[in-house]
Amino acid sequence: MSFPRRILTSTKGAMIGVIAALVLETVQRSPNLAAIQEALTDGAPLTTMLFLIIVGGTLFTWFLVQTGFVQAITG
Repeated sequence: MSFPRRILTSTKGAMIGVIAALVLETVQRSPNLAAIQEALTDGAPLTTMLFLIIVGGTLFTWFLVQTGFVQAITG
């Protein structure tokens, strides 16, 4: 039996993960606003770097298509 694909999108899966983490934080100890702020502050640089990599790759692909490089190497 294979595992069915596309049960959740990546965005919905991330949302469920965040909600689960907040519920676990509430159950294990009282929620600390400073800890949540620190987690968001620590995660922001990684998110920014990933976004810049995606934007850079998209711009590079656009450049290759506009200059005709893709057409030249594919025939």
